[in-house]
Amino acid sequence: MRLRLRLFTLSGLPILGISLRKEGGKMTGVNKDALPYQQKLTYPMLKYIRLCRNLTQEKFGEVCRIDQSVVAKLERGEIELTIGYESRIHQGCRSLNINEIELESIKRLLG
Repeated sequence: MRLRLRLFTLSGLPILGISLRKEGGKMTGVNKDALPYQQKLTYPMLKYIRLCRNLTQEKFGEVCRIDQSVVAKLERGEIELTIGYESRIHQGCRSLNINEIELESIKRLLG
């Protein structure tokens, strides 16, 4: 089974087209590089952000609404830093008063 997904801007211009294949109940064939998304966080940044705010993995996870074990795996790079995780971490950073300028500075520092 093949599905075709097309997203459009408000002006009607296409953003992207994705071909998906359904195999064994799972969708496959998504080319992540074709998605209009640029990751703003990196694995080393997570631990740095947490330690700069003097937080345990458990407290940082509570703020970001992510389980402590997932925070640990993300910091070690054992699981993918998906858009969903990154979104939750950004929300947590906002609640910790960490702005985009500070995040960009951390990224350059660790770069």
